[in-house]
Amino acid sequence: MNKLSVHSSTVHLSQQGTTCPSSPFNLEVQASLYQRRSYTVTPKNPAFVLGEQVLRPAIDNGYYYSCQLVSGVRSVFSYIDASLSKLFSIFPGVSAEPVEPDEREIAVLAKSGQNLETARIEKAFIAYVTSWMPDMPGIVSAIDTYSNKIVANVTVGRAPTGIAITPNSRYAYVANYYDNTVSVIDTYSNKVFASFAVGTNPLAVAITPDGQYAYVVNYGFKGSISVIETSINRVKTTVSGFRDPSAVVITPNGLYAYVADFEDNNNTVSVIETANNTVLTTIGGLHGAGEGIAITPDGLYAYVTNRDSNIISVIDTSSNTVKSEVTLIANSNEVAITPNGLYAYVTCFYNKSVSVIETTNNAVLTTIGVGNGPLGIAITPDGLYAYVANRDSNTVSVINTISNAVIATITLPFSISPLGIAITPAKIPTSRKGLNERKVKLLETINKR
Repeated sequence: MNKLSVHSSTVHLSQQGTTCPSSPFNLEVQASLYQRRSYTVTPKNPAFVLGEQVLRPAIDNGYYYSCQLVSGVRSVFSYIDASLSKLFSIFPGVSAEPVEPDEREIAVLAKSGQNLETARIEKAFIAYVTSWMPDMPGIVSAIDTYSNKIVANVTVGRAPTGIAITPNSRYAYVANYYDNTVSVIDTYSNKVFASFAVGTNPLAVAITPDGQYAYVVNYGFKGSISVIETSINRVKTTVSGFRDPSAVVITPNGLYAYVADFEDNNNTVSVIETANNTVLTTIGGLHGAGEGIAITPDGLYAYVTNRDSNIISVIDTSSNTVKSEVTLIANSNEVAITPNGLYAYVTCFYNKSVSVIETTNNAVLTTIGVGNGPLGIAITPDGLYAYVANRDSNTVSVINTISNAVIATITLPFSISPLGIAITPAKIPTSRKGLNERKVKLLETINKR
């Protein structure tokens, strides 16, 4: 993961025949690097565009704006006022620095004076960690996985537990256990975008690969699954007939939802057909109380943890039967599988550890000591790091999956108890350094790729 350097400069515009206008404008961006690309953007007032992101300082609309990249070096900026038919050019040499493959260039036209400020943003996978304090609103902390620093703390409902992020990395869905609600966080602004009621004691969330539906586990007596239509953030239907459902995962093809369910240590997994939201079958023969479930990227196997047992059950999804079992050194809680499908990382709450299972032979490769009371676990999309929420330490442990050693420990704010964790599928902007937001009039990114 390459951390993007921050560069800021201010240059003056040269004008041909008139003063720079302040009327609204449309935007045209041209970037050339071995080939020319162009597109037109019409930002909606009072926002400006950063990819999909909509930020909220005010701008005007109405110039044509261009940027030239030659052999990866930004060389010329200019814009045209269509109403006056005048070209306004920026002196060459704004920046002679090469553009890295993973970087985005930002251009900003300032309100006061005719100066153009430029800067680069940093992007990273963001880990979102749910945490709660008794009788107080919960917190979701956003962690930049490059710097391992907290970049935002978002207030949600009481006792946030499970969390899942849409495939486009745009929204995080948070189950608020005590409020019987789900909060939707806009990951670009790190603010709550929506909140709505679901069933009793929502505990876990999973989102379909197409991002259209979120499946929310409602734990407790006569538990249920709320199926959320994410386009309108409303409950589309409710799947009932469970006892104490505790976890849910969607198959990579989106056709099935696997739900871990238990009562009196009688652990089962129910399989829901997502096309009609009915239970296809229920799988028995598991151990203890199921708390976590994950499916391999090829969709062939489901790994089910057992809170009251040190045995991991491995389900063959083609036959929906238990194929094998893995014995750990302690009872297990949550599980995450690496993107290449070769390893399953399992948290063991009482043993303060994470066990690593080789999925090719279902043998324990190693056990890694972490903080007190590890629960939630998630792996970065590049497979390099596992992030572990340690409930009783108020920390997040970062494991290097190559060395299987803890390389960082992140302390969360407010002496709260972290429970769930999810990581954005794609890198998203983490900062806008070099920009003076009080002067910002226009922002547009130019992606070298």
